[in-house]
Amino acid sequence: MMEKSPALGFWDKSSEDQLRGRFPVHRACRDGDTAALSVLLAHGEYDLYTEDHFYGWTPAHWSAYYGKLDCLQLLVTAGVNFDVATQRFHQTPAHVAAFGNQPHCLMWLIQSGASVNAQDYLGETPVHKSARSGGIECLGILKANGAIFRIANNNGHMPKDLALSCSNEPCALYMQQVEDSHHVPNGFSSRDLGRKRGTDDIVNGDLKKARTEDGVESLPAFNGKPSNGTEIPMMKASRSESKQML
Repeated sequence: MMEKSPALGFWDKSSEDQLRGRFPVHRACRDGDTAALSVLLAHGEYDLYTEDHFYGWTPAHWSAYYGKLDCLQLLVTAGVNFDVATQRFHQTPAHVAAFGNQPHCLMWLIQSGASVNAQDYLGETPVHKSARSGGIECLGILKANGAIFRIANNNGHMPKDLALSCSNEPCALYMQQVEDSHHVPNGFSSRDLGRKRGTDDIVNGDLKKARTEDGVESLPAFNGKPSNGTEIPMMKASRSESKQML
């Protein structure tokens, strides 16, 4: 039976079988199976930059999206570039960590030297991805590490615009406060303004990531074709963007 994720992605038994048979490294990274991954890496038979045909991800991207930091670190120890961009969609592990709302992976990638302002094929940075998914904690990490919040994507949309179009109002509010902090009056720091308007409460508040019960039966419609071959818009795009991408 085919199952549908909240973001219109589809994942069925056939998809799972293909992942297991054709992309064992990707699957180990998704599942956080460090024992299996270590064995696969020791064999040295797999190209660690292979992009799957579901989402165009490398094993590092699967690790980053699912928050499997141990697997991500194993890959980097094996020589994988932690900031590798996919060939088709030009997305880095930081992009997918931000979209998956995985602050620990995102922080580790940034501390390792990943770019916080890299743009993918839509002209979007990790900030745009966090805005789409509602990841306020990731937005806070990106801001603290020099991410630019006013880069427009190819459709001219700022991250704040995407947050609003995806009904992520707390993210939009936080980004507005970041913008306002660049124009604070004398005598106030941006952190003072953040406290005054509740920014700290937003960034440090409890976050609940939407996950399926076991976390593996479906993926969001991240890049294009799900397992049934139907072309779908990427990452809960706004209505105007969806029309342009289809």
